[in-house]
Amino acid sequence: MIKVIRLTGAIFILMFTSSCVSNTNHWPARHGQVIDENSELPIEGAHVVAFWKGIASYATEACFHIESAVSDKEGNFTIPAWTNTGEWTALKDQHVSFTIHKKGYVESDKTYGQEQTQKSKYFYLSPTSSADRISYINDLVQYKTCPESGDSGQNLVPFLKSAMSDASDAAKTDKDRLVVITLQRMIDSIEVGDDAAWEIWRNKKKELDIR
Repeated sequence: MIKVIRLTGAIFILMFTSSCVSNTNHWPARHGQVIDENSELPIEGAHVVAFWKGIASYATEACFHIESAVSDKEGNFTIPAWTNTGEWTALKDQHVSFTIHKKGYVESDKTYGQEQTQKSKYFYLSPTSSADRISYINDLVQYKTCPESGDSGQNLVPFLKSAMSDASDAAKTDKDRLVVITLQRMIDSIEVGDDAAWEIWRNKKKELDIR
């Protein structure tokens, strides 16, 4: 399977290979490569996150597992195999969705709603202004939570830290910095728990001049 990620003036090409899945409770490893179209060189350091999801009662979507990877100097990455042996085996329409963050790049709207079986997925170079970058990062991480993921939620942390570093570099105003500390809250919620994370967030927010 091939997924293409296009940038303004550049393109990521993700070559996903895996055996056929005969049982949706077992998911084989997915291997990919990230390549710059202009230079035809691999892209290192792209954070790839895979979210396992399914339809629960009342047609609500549940996220129940996370895996992640970072592309190496050859642009290669592997999302490891995983077998669903827990309480989520009965979910309907189980599937995996992907999100990628790389500083300086932005997902295209063309990627939204595309299924894993489609051949193309596009990513464009991000706007250069800080305001646009902050807005993009805020949208990228919004709803990127997976409350039922258990210990696998830790796999989201490198992606969030990458996005937070990107936002921190772009932040110019206290409103921008609110996005940064909100990303930190998301990380803290995973690492130290919700109560402590919210307390830290509230204290940091007091230092900002936001009306």
